[in-house]
Formats: sequence, structure tokens, C-alpha cells
Amino acid sequence: MKVSKRLQAEREFVERSLGDSSICADCNATLSTYGEACTAGLSDQCHGFIAIEQAKKDFRSGAAV
Repeated sequence: MKVSKRLQAEREFVERSLGDSSICADCNATLSTYGEACTAGLSDQCHGFIAIEQAKKDFRSGAAV
């Protein structure tokens, strides 16, 4: 599946913004370990998810420029 240029740019921005730093104080996940390290339940607020969504929001608001 081909990814649009905008989606690819968003992904790259998120990766640059979050890098290898911890995105969650609860499970100490990084962007690359988030999928496996996250211990939050489905009904719990996940700090890693919030960090990723904030980076996407920053991209959409023009912080990527």
C-alpha cells in the first residue's frame, strides 16, 4: 500500500519529534517500543498515545515547517 506524501511527512515529523526519548512515564516506552511496552488497559489514558497524538497535532498546526 502506497502512503501519501502528507502521511509520510507526518510520520517522519513524529519520529523526529519524539526520537528515542521516553514517551510514557508509566511503562517507559519509546516510539519504537510503544507497541510492545505499553501496559495501559484499553479504558486507561495512555501517556504514550497522547504524546504521539500531540506530535501529529503539532505537525498539522504547522510546527513541521
